[in-house]
Amino acid sequence: MEYEVLKVYNNNVVLAKQNTEEVILLSKGIGFGKRRGDRLLDNDGIDKVFYETQTQQENLDSYSLKRRRREIEGVIKQIISIAESKIGSLNENTAKALIEHIDFAIERLNMGLVIENPFINEIMSLYPDEHEIAEIAAKLIEENLGIEIGEEEKGFITLHLYSAKVNKTVKETMKKTRLYKECIMIIEEAYDCKISLGSSVSKEFLRAVRTLMWATGERKKMYMPVKHYIPLKMGVSYKTALKITDLIEREIGLHFSGDIVSFLAIDIEKLIQLL
Repeated sequence: MEYEVLKVYNNNVVLAKQNTEEVILLSKGIGFGKRRGDRLLDNDGIDKVFYETQTQQENLDSYSLKRRRREIEGVIKQIISIAESKIGSLNENTAKALIEHIDFAIERLNMGLVIENPFINEIMSLYPDEHEIAEIAAKLIEENLGIEIGEEEKGFITLHLYSAKVNKTVKETMKKTRLYKECIMIIEEAYDCKISLGSSVSKEFLRAVRTLMWATGERKKMYMPVKHYIPLKMGVSYKTALKITDLIEREIGLHFSGDIVSFLAIDIEKLIQLL
């Protein structure tokens, strides 16, 4: 059986057409690299196919799609107003992006589909102001639309808000968020330990890494007067800091000075001592 791609929602969910009928295809990685008009076959590893039967349509929409869209637009307008009062102006495309995301999220939730957010702990740690607004957004959505979106979706809304604030794409923000998680994994390997991503010490460390990345990207000068002693006094932490900075440089092109590597080593040492 052959499907024509109509829209790629993310790497795991695709809207497609089979003959004249629209279907939702669900499978890990099915949307990666796909564009409108591309063809998919049954043997491409499709896990689930959802057809829009009358019964499913009734379950998806207790009211018309147009009415739901208007209600979503009203809620998003409130969310953006609250966000801009708390974190400043947002990208002009924020409303459209959030409306599309929430609309599809509600559709997925009504169908019983939950898209996992593997970086939820990092998101909560790194973007606390935006996550606080996402909590408010979740309450507004539940009150006005009757849908409880859950922690995973709060995380995605947080990413949208932060990306809009710094005028970056969600994809770019997600990539950096993934890097933060890999930083923690490098430390766990170096010290043969387990770091709770929800703990206050890991949150503090991740924010420190973000600050150092920001300083590097903005070419801010940071001076560590005893940087020559750091490799001697904190050997494991310094080597770990080098691994982390090498990873970040490969992934996003930031080149860290010796002073900043030393600051990072101190942050790693502090993290380990507080575990």
